Amino acid sequence: MIKYFSALVALIVVGWGSYTFINKDLYPVALVNWRPVTAREWSRVFTPTIAYYQTLKKPEVSDQVFKEEMRRAVLDKLIEQRLIYQRINQADIETQISTLLAQNQNLKAGSEKLYNMSWANFQELVLRPQVALELMGKQLADNNQKIEDWLKQQKTAATVFVFARGFSWNG
Repeated sequence: MIKYFSALVALIVVGWGSYTFINKDLYPVALVNWRPVTAREWSRVFTPTIAYYQTLKKPEVSDQVFKEEMRRAVLDKLIEQRLIYQRINQADIETQISTLLAQNQNLKAGSEKLYNMSWANFQELVLRPQVALELMGKQLADNNQKIEDWLKQQKTAATVFVFARGFSWNG
């Protein structure tokens, strides 16, 4: 009897955990050097991207082909960000963001108007990746390398698995 009860409890725990895992978008859409890019992360970038293009009144935003291309581009950008974040010092990013805010007081208000998102989301989804890209570019320029070449090399060398339907990875 205890065996059946234990099996039932284990089944309930696994079922509840699976439901939570999927319902909260915690499942990976890709692995980059064994670090996951979750569906939640992807959605947090994709949704504002589409909203941004809709505010620009681009007629092709409603086109399914455009949305599929944006889905691919967002996933590609998240993979690039993972590769950069693995190489760059996070403290340098925070210092650079603080410097930008000190130099430009209107950045916070302008970002909320243009991107229609909170300052915290803007900082995490737009500003942080851009600052990391610029810092990486500066470090590479000091070594006479281009960011495009470095990214291409890193994409080729990276271990990337894409689990999202309709996507593939060829570096």
